[in-house]
Amino acid sequence: MIMIDNRQGFGASLNVKGKDADYQEIRIELNDNKIYGESPISDCPDDGSFCKRTDKYGVIMSGAAMKGKVTHITGASSLPVQKIKGLANWGTVQKMHRNQFIGFDSVTSLGNRQAIFEMNVYQPDYLPMMEFFDSKFIDVKDGALAYLMDPIPGWASLTDCGNYPCTGPNNAFLTF
Repeated sequence: MIMIDNRQGFGASLNVKGKDADYQEIRIELNDNKIYGESPISDCPDDGSFCKRTDKYGVIMSGAAMKGKVTHITGASSLPVQKIKGLANWGTVQKMHRNQFIGFDSVTSLGNRQAIFEMNVYQPDYLPMMEFFDSKFIDVKDGALAYLMDPIPGWASLTDCGNYPCTGPNNAFLTF
């Protein structure tokens, strides 16, 4: 695939079911893609009739959970699509082979954040390791590789992570 000027990056958010679903081995592969940063086409037309200022990312860190949307959605689905509805699957690994990341700056032309990789704000428990092979980074500026967020205070839940927010974002691991 070729992705250009994405608001949110592409990735996979899988629903895992069955016996021992929390440790089932899940392998996500995203191979042979070209992901471009912001295009020269403005998000604000010259006449000022519409302007959409958003952060922009190339790839959202993928994951799998024991409750989520089905892999192939057949009808209307509530947004956001990447929202996880249950505990993470701990056996998930994401592998990316022969991908090209082209033309990323750390800010958009309108001053918003831009990065190749972003975290899924609906994935507080666990972010699977991302492994990269034969990747090419072309015209990628300092500060544009990844946006690694802090855990959200609202993630604190007595039934999940206790009185402190789940720490999935503190455990992001990307290897090249």
